[in-house]
Amino acid sequence: MHAVNPMSTHHQHTHPDKRNNSSISVSLPSSDTDALSFQTSSNRAETMREATVAWAKQITGYPESDKTQYLLSRWLTVASNFPQRSGRNTLLLSLQHPSISCAVTYETWNESYDRRIKRDQDGFFIWSPVIAPQCPQCGNAKRQHDASDCEYSKTPPSDWESGVVGMAPEPVYTPKQTTQFGTPQEERPLPRVPPDDLITIIGKVLRSLEGYYHITTVPPDETHPERKAPRHKTHPLKSHALDIYSLSERVSLSNSPTPSEIADALHASATEMLANPTAIPQLPDWVSPVKTESELEVPKRNCEALLATHLVCNVLNITPPEPVEEIPIKTWYGETYKQVTDRLDRALAVASHILTPIQNAAQAH
Repeated sequence: MHAVNPMSTHHQHTHPDKRNNSSISVSLPSSDTDALSFQTSSNRAETMREATVAWAKQITGYPESDKTQYLLSRWLTVASNFPQRSGRNTLLLSLQHPSISCAVTYETWNESYDRRIKRDQDGFFIWSPVIAPQCPQCGNAKRQHDASDCEYSKTPPSDWESGVVGMAPEPVYTPKQTTQFGTPQEERPLPRVPPDDLITIIGKVLRSLEGYYHITTVPPDETHPERKAPRHKTHPLKSHALDIYSLSERVSLSNSPTPSEIADALHASATEMLANPTAIPQLPDWVSPVKTESELEVPKRNCEALLATHLVCNVLNITPPEPVEEIPIKTWYGETYKQVTDRLDRALAVASHILTPIQNAAQAH
């Protein structure tokens, strides 16, 4: 496939969750030498969908198998480089490359970085939203609206507001596929900072934003978290907003934390955000609801928290508190594709949430 402007080609609108009756068979990677390819345009969308469904089936059907452990580790490696992307798209990238660390669209290389894609480069495909005028009632673009049972006719299609009407495969390209060398600073999950300086920065951020991370700095000999009363604190991402924190027991952190203590604190912080029935104003309800659905949901959320911790630790180059083999993915046994991708989305959202103040501080260092 030659590198061409994807906007000049026709996109078939689809939805990553909707499956057709398909005879496509997907063989998931078993080692770093294996990779899926979505270069065949005639069934690209369907193959992309089936690949991520197959991944979810493997994870939930055989949670303790070596293949599951490999696929999960491969996803964590790739997803830690793209915490802002969705669970589906990080899955697709991990299935196409075992360690891809930067990939953006043709337009982004051209317009934001003034780089060109080399000739004869095959892109890595992800889902991209299709924006078009959509029916106010059914939400479809005109073509799909006309083919549906929707009878809306109050306003003509020319007056419809634009919105997301579907998803379409779109190629992204790595820095090596461009005419220049190196990853743009804006595309790095963390600025380059000496390891010792980074540990110092992380410790300062965690201590200065206690309410944000639900952390209380305590002397090294005090191991029990201190219970805090509700208080007001300015949200570090929205300095103009005043948030009210009503939190349960906070995570403890010593004044001079080691990398291991930081990893433990980040894990406990992620668990607080995902598993505890407490209101966290800066996170959307679907990430941290006021009440978990049932007692069975709590261990599943704990698994999400450990995934989020792995993602953060990968970015910070800190050893996670538990190895991949100890992540309790078996708590997701039998779950549906949508349930799995929702959980990956939550883990990524919490990882991004945790990383943002650290990234800002490292950038200013």
